[in-house]
Amino acid sequence: MKLLIQLALFDMNVGIVAAKRIIKIRLNDFFGKSRYYGVTFASWDLLWWICFYTHMPISWKLSTFAIKRKTKWLDCYMERNYSDIIVAHSQAVASHNQNEHNEPRIWVFWGQGEADMPDLVRACYKQLTLLNNNVILVTKANLQKFLYIPKDVYRKVEQGDITWTHFSDIIRTSLLARYGGLWLDATVWVTRPFPFEKFAKLPFFSANGKVAVSGRSVRFWSSFQWNWSTWCMYAAMPNTLLFGFVSQMMQAIAIREKYWPDYVLQDYLIYYACRKFPSVGEAMAECNKFEFRSRNRLAELMNCPYCEDEYKTLTATDYIFKLSFRANWKPFTISGIPTYYGILIDNSR
Repeated sequence: MKLLIQLALFDMNVGIVAAKRIIKIRLNDFFGKSRYYGVTFASWDLLWWICFYTHMPISWKLSTFAIKRKTKWLDCYMERNYSDIIVAHSQAVASHNQNEHNEPRIWVFWGQGEADMPDLVRACYKQLTLLNNNVILVTKANLQKFLYIPKDVYRKVEQGDITWTHFSDIIRTSLLARYGGLWLDATVWVTRPFPFEKFAKLPFFSANGKVAVSGRSVRFWSSFQWNWSTWCMYAAMPNTLLFGFVSQMMQAIAIREKYWPDYVLQDYLIYYACRKFPSVGEAMAECNKFEFRSRNRLAELMNCPYCEDEYKTLTATDYIFKLSFRANWKPFTISGIPTYYGILIDNSR
């Protein structure tokens, strides 16, 4: 345990309490995966998480090794246990139905509703609705108005067998499969109306972009041949092959499995679809021509003194940025100067 805590603290800005919590979560997950999927798969997964937390000088090499082994294992497992869904989608004819709504919808999910949003989430949501007229906030109270989710899935969420994070993954892919439109996480900051007309001819869009890697970087499924961001995904029409497949698989996995196979299972299923279905891989390659290279830059600035010129320069090119309401961001610097976080929050009040 002492060695694991040292690993968790290595190159991380966390304290002993946080490190112990991380280790507890990862060990519980290791034992859970070992029980239901075997020690080998659980070990590769744990190795990947060690790289994720520590960013050792050989993290890129080790995480690439681990995720490739996980991919091979998951491919075999899914094709053995979910062949009915995979075969059905392999034989499906791609839908070319236009979106049933004249204006594509922008979907946001916050289970507790607008009244209980944390400050950052409220700021992002207010900014989004100020700039766009077609935003729909999905909550626990109105979810059934838009989607049918099997009772077994709800039961597992209430019991804690499926986390709200993974339930959100099921909701986003199901909404995009049913209606099309744009999904944005509740912590996405936008600086202009979303240009639907620019991406109307693309069957799929995501705020993607390759990032520079080093030995300390970590390999994700979205950093192989294709790139995407699940916090921002767009389907030009309902019933696309990608989201039809991913949503059906996630609901089936939620019902059939006793333990969630992978934290970023949604990414694995997108990666699988890109390799399995040629039209999905082609759509992803077409989407990758539109890069949002600064999509994480605003998050890096949040605790810095606010600079209007810097903000204007940043938002002159990119207009979709991923933030986090769990980050330890402060409204003012030690010297009392408003930070980027402080300005964003203040403007939403």
